[in-house]
Amino acid sequence: MVSSRGLGHPVVATGNITTGPSVPTNSTAQRILAAAQASLPRPPNLRLPSQARMPEFPDPGKLLGSLKERKLLTDGIALAERVERETTLQPVYTFDHSGSSRPTATPIYSALLGKTSFRILHLLPSTDLSSPVLCRLTVEDLTNRHLQYEAVSYTWGTPHPRHMITCNGNPQGIGPSLYSLLLRLRLATEPRALWADAICIDQSNDIEKGHQVRLMQRIYLTAARVVIWLGEEPPETGYSAMAPAACKAVCRLAGAWSCALHKEIMPRPAYRIGGRQYRLSAREMRDVAPDERQEWAAIRALFRKEYWERLWVVQEVTSSTAAVVRWCDVEIPWTWVGIAACLIRHSHEKSTRMIDEADLRGVHNACLMFWLPDEEWAETPFLHLMRVLLRFKVTNQHDRAYAILGLPGLHTGDASSMGELFVQPDYGLSLHDLYVALAQRIVDTHENPLDLLSAVKHDDRAIDPSLPSWVPRWNVTVVRSINGSHRPGMRFHAGGTSPPHIRPSCHRRATDGRLLLTALGHIIGTVAKAAALSATEGPGLASGWGPAAQLLCQWQCIGLGPNEVDMDDPTVRALCMTMTAGQDWYGRLIDTDEAERQHFADFGAFASERWKREWTWRRVSNLNKAEHEPCAERFALAVRNVCQQRSIFRSGDGTLGIGPMAVRSGDVICVLQGGSVPYVLRPVLDNNNNSGSDTKEGYYWLVGECYLEGYMFGEALGGVGIYTSDAAGWDLMTLL
Repeated sequence: MVSSRGLGHPVVATGNITTGPSVPTNSTAQRILAAAQASLPRPPNLRLPSQARMPEFPDPGKLLGSLKERKLLTDGIALAERVERETTLQPVYTFDHSGSSRPTATPIYSALLGKTSFRILHLLPSTDLSSPVLCRLTVEDLTNRHLQYEAVSYTWGTPHPRHMITCNGNPQGIGPSLYSLLLRLRLATEPRALWADAICIDQSNDIEKGHQVRLMQRIYLTAARVVIWLGEEPPETGYSAMAPAACKAVCRLAGAWSCALHKEIMPRPAYRIGGRQYRLSAREMRDVAPDERQEWAAIRALFRKEYWERLWVVQEVTSSTAAVVRWCDVEIPWTWVGIAACLIRHSHEKSTRMIDEADLRGVHNACLMFWLPDEEWAETPFLHLMRVLLRFKVTNQHDRAYAILGLPGLHTGDASSMGELFVQPDYGLSLHDLYVALAQRIVDTHENPLDLLSAVKHDDRAIDPSLPSWVPRWNVTVVRSINGSHRPGMRFHAGGTSPPHIRPSCHRRATDGRLLLTALGHIIGTVAKAAALSATEGPGLASGWGPAAQLLCQWQCIGLGPNEVDMDDPTVRALCMTMTAGQDWYGRLIDTDEAERQHFADFGAFASERWKREWTWRRVSNLNKAEHEPCAERFALAVRNVCQQRSIFRSGDGTLGIGPMAVRSGDVICVLQGGSVPYVLRPVLDNNNNSGSDTKEGYYWLVGECYLEGYMFGEALGGVGIYTSDAAGWDLMTLL
């Protein structure tokens, strides 16, 4: 176990970072931070509101009690071992000094002949941050058990200005992010063995890129450790002072958690500045959460970094056996950052006054990266991984599929490392062909193939016929799915719970080769009215959902005046459930009495606050049974999750629903056997069918998934019966 000394008593590092110049004490660093915040310009989004109060974090033991199934957090021994590695591992030296001086010019990229061949970057030593970066590349093999190297994980960022380095004696241009990282990672006297994709892969060779993508998981898994680079901060801005403050705040959050749950196992959190290590004192570990405004500002700055938004880094971090986070000259074990992100993520309704929505994106993403190695993800299908990771960004849209091949999952991870790839990386393939191939593969391999339809979003209010309407376009703006999860406890079952009598399948149309999808379905209604939710009146704002709610209430003849409202009125209940698609802020279904009471209580608080009306309750006793105090912000978040870039509609029988932006009057609403949610379809005349079919033949464009109050749990099956041997009452529907 590492030694534990109080914060403010520096311990000279034994090798984790090369020894640098002396650094300020913690009190000095705080003065620097205070001066920077007072005298230097700050981005407006890092300024805390003057009326903000410090969040009241729950007890860590109680907070994570609801997450007890997370083996990652409950297995303290495994966590302690990982933190130990991340704290004590030294840089990997290169013992072959043949290239330690300026190397003779040789070609930068020699051929990779073996299936497991890759290149190692040997970064030559220097103590001068202003001296040129010299390096060389060697071809190695991943099967070599004696091979030692570190892999770096970073964002490419802007390609300009280009910085020139010397590689194998030749000039090579790299981006500013990687350049600043190499400057920081150089050792004083020894070459350092690294793997960095921008240099180690010939980026001009698409064939080689596809080959190396197949090896990516093994490269990061085999690395002695992964160095996560958040970037450099220009010294004139003063933002570099945020880095030590953020690491201290992270350590306090993680320290409170480890003290509560694994006090006898976990080491005291520590971080490094330059070549010195700082470890929390026992007193600081007892603090439940940061209690200084400056520390919260630093946490916000940490999770605002672009790194947390990039898709490729997810695989790089989750594949690692040990990782450290570096920001400027500050370094902290990744495990502590991951734990802190989880604490904020799962209690964020207590801290929204300090961590706003933009910051929460970084928190959510870091939390997800920390969870992914947990064993529960081992059975996650490829489709769900793609949907969960849609909020991450990519530069090349092919990487929506290729960047997740090494993640834990039913069709990825270990299967990827053994060569059984779900999809073969091919950067020469058009996006059209890639999307069609992915859709066909998902339909053929997934237990619930119709979940694919919940990923469809047309990029405007018209349907583009160039791609099958049921094939997701993975490059359009992200919208959270109404069918949010593949897990049984977090999904609807509008189309039943039994396997469909006829499994959905896809086939090529003989006349033009278009890929069609067929499934058994039953039409349950027609769209009578539809209205888009305005993008300018985002739910959760002061005017949140106002005009849209007024329209819904007009449709349903509900008054929004100061009169008493009975929450047992079916129309009011329908309004409440429709606004959030029957889900809470976290995406859990409102399918229990306890969840329903809390949801309606939050709805009342939301309605009173956002619509500036005092809503009263006839059945106050039911409201008092809610587990938590009514919270308008919690309900507003549930609304925002569901309603962004969607339309509200009413069916012919008056039922309320929320569907895609493209929905319009005359569209039909149906359930498909095996589908978890209802779908909006548009009947079409198929002129390519040799039989001269009309709309009665069951040809449709898929408009998208929808929520239809009263039809989410198999209620529509009462009219056609549970799946019978002859599929009576069901029609064969073909999606074009």
